Amino acid sequence: MGTNNSFFAGANSENGFISYYSSVDSDSENTMVYNIVGGPGTGKSSLLNKIYEYGKAAEYECERYFCSSDPSSLDAVKISSPKSGRRIFACDSTPPHPRPLTSPGAVGKLVDLTRFWNEKELRRNRPAILNLQQKKSEEYKKAYSNLKMAGMANKALVFERITHLKKDVIHNFIASFIENKNNTTIIKRPVRAISMNGVKSLDNQGFGAKKRYYIPDPITCSAVCEYVISSSNILGEIWAAPDPITGCFYNELYFPASSVCISCVDINGAAITKEDIIESYVLPQEYITTYKIHKEAALAHLEVIRKIHFEMEAIYGATMDFERKEKYDREIVKDISSVL
Repeated sequence: MGTNNSFFAGANSENGFISYYSSVDSDSENTMVYNIVGGPGTGKSSLLNKIYEYGKAAEYECERYFCSSDPSSLDAVKISSPKSGRRIFACDSTPPHPRPLTSPGAVGKLVDLTRFWNEKELRRNRPAILNLQQKKSEEYKKAYSNLKMAGMANKALVFERITHLKKDVIHNFIASFIENKNNTTIIKRPVRAISMNGVKSLDNQGFGAKKRYYIPDPITCSAVCEYVISSSNILGEIWAAPDPITGCFYNELYFPASSVCISCVDINGAAITKEDIIESYVLPQEYITTYKIHKEAALAHLEVIRKIHFEMEAIYGATMDFERKEKYDREIVKDISSVL
């Protein structure tokens, strides 16, 4: 039975849009990379879903990477065959996703969905498209400006909380399941996002860990994760979920060697309360207020972007020949099956 995990491909963060493609694939590891290009509403996510469903049905190891702006949409799929040792990575390579067509032919393969749209009709809609793109860009600038302020406040809160951790408790907790390793390798796998549909978390049940610990407060969880990583260099491999706003902090740590996960998302594990691991003190209210105000302001701008996005999808979708595109989708899935 193949494994199935879900993550986000990027983040709307204090530093603008961040892509995590570079941490999940490379030409040296992939047998083939399918670079999908096309406009909004042209069926990129639909094709990626078909690819994922094929891999799931074939019981391969599958990973889905959702769009951090639109969590209902896929940005990438990775499928590995343990038997053949082959792996494919299929991804949306349309800007702002910085996944170029590298090693063309040898590894990279262009999947061009623009061939199925009516270009003359799109040119007729040029004024509307350019206007919507401009509005979308302006709203993203406002959203990122607010996320920057929220990120500054979040950093202050996390660093403040770190100073009040019950460090002896944390050390004993970590020592209960960590074996000494030569170094620490962090593999980033985001599971939360600040999106057009609000704050979203993916339910991957702690990477399937046998032992799961749940820290309900994200600030406390980030403080614990930061302290665990920074206080030791012998933790071995860690799968880490970056905070969606402040990517230098983590909301989830998974230790594959011991099959243990610590998360701020409820993963049906043992709850660890603030009282268990934090000394009694008053968290600076001004930072909490600043964080909440600017996060909510950013989400309000992302809600406007959602409406613009659907308008763009309607324009592009109306020009598509989806009957031909569906046939092309089947050809791509068939090609992937031959590779794996």
